[in-house]
Amino acid sequence: MRSLICILLFLFPISALSQQTGGEDSKEDDDTRSGVRLVVKDRPSLRIGKAVRIELESKLQFDFINYVPDLKVAPKTDDPYELGRARFGIVGRVTKYVEYELEREFRGSFGETRPAYPWKDAYVDFKISRFAGVKAGKFKVPFGLEQNTSASKLDFIHRSRASDFLTSGRDKGVMVYGKLLKGDRLDYAVGSFQSDGEVAVAGGIKTADQAWAARITGEPLRLIPRLPKTIQKVHLGMAAVTTQAFEGISGLRGQTAAGETFFPHIQINGNRLRLGAEFSWQEGPLSLKSEFINVSQERRMQSIRLADLSDMFARGWYASAGWTALGTMKSNGTEPKKPFLSGGGFGAVELAARFEALRFDSTEQVTRESRSPRASNILGNSDRSWTVGATWFVDRFVKFQINGIRETIEDIQRSPIGGRAKYWTVLARIQVAM
Repeated sequence: MRSLICILLFLFPISALSQQTGGEDSKEDDDTRSGVRLVVKDRPSLRIGKAVRIELESKLQFDFINYVPDLKVAPKTDDPYELGRARFGIVGRVTKYVEYELEREFRGSFGETRPAYPWKDAYVDFKISRFAGVKAGKFKVPFGLEQNTSASKLDFIHRSRASDFLTSGRDKGVMVYGKLLKGDRLDYAVGSFQSDGEVAVAGGIKTADQAWAARITGEPLRLIPRLPKTIQKVHLGMAAVTTQAFEGISGLRGQTAAGETFFPHIQINGNRLRLGAEFSWQEGPLSLKSEFINVSQERRMQSIRLADLSDMFARGWYASAGWTALGTMKSNGTEPKKPFLSGGGFGAVELAARFEALRFDSTEQVTRESRSPRASNILGNSDRSWTVGATWFVDRFVKFQINGIRETIEDIQRSPIGGRAKYWTVLARIQVAM
């Protein structure tokens, strides 16, 4: 409960701040002014002349979690309240050519479990031109629509299982990015990273060598002028990450929304290739999103006789829809046009639903299936789930979310509840982001 009190104490001044700050055309936000000044708009910002900006950012998320029936998963069920995030950092720029961000997770300081990787984004971004920029440091590998969307801007409390366990997440590296065509039709990103990202780590040890990633996204249908404008708004993307996985228990794993493993890390050795495709579309209050991810992993010399085994694969996808049922959102998709209290309105309420599936299996389908990690034909397992939820956007700082997740485990012997393949997880979240 200590973490809840901390959030409530933080929430009050932020809500008050939202009523006092000016609109988008506030004169305080004029970067043509000289001298040192403190500007309070979306977040506290120190401005030094025309060139330097230092802004404070924070992301606080407090969760309530309940399992139906009770999974009896210690220590998760000992206390249904959990501090999901407590991140603080600075963002800013030095001239219009250099931007930076430094963010750290402080959950351990509030009595929660210390995260394995407390440092999140820590990078410098050199904006050379519209067509080329260079980012260096620690940041998200350019792979995955949902994974590269900030947690504070998601339609649901949790990302899909595929986004959580099949993407790379953050890593240290260098990336070149920019625009391929005029008019912002296509964006590209190509990067080299120290490893395959934090998602692929097993037991605190990285599982792969240097990784190469590439992603291209945009609205290419805008290049066809005769198409209806609503069709031209379709956002498409594809991405790939390739690396050499170390020999050992380095395979990707799968977990349920409750954090229970339904497919463990297994022995692999050789190339790991991630391929992804993404789709999104928004028109007025309605939005649609979908993503497909496939990961293949070689198992060279992994049989008990040191022979090559068939490749392992992990495959996941989701399709979601969102509808702003009450109120109206601004074009940024995270702020209501009429905030509660400060804007004289109710804010905005979005209803959303998502179906998703995540499966692990081997490419060998002829021999007898086995749960042994050294088998050529491993008995696969999958997690399929529905998520339904509602989000109340109070203002640009605060939102409340509630989600219900109905999961189905294919292999009942590897279900978190013995002899039961289906169960519910109910989550609620208070989020304060600045």
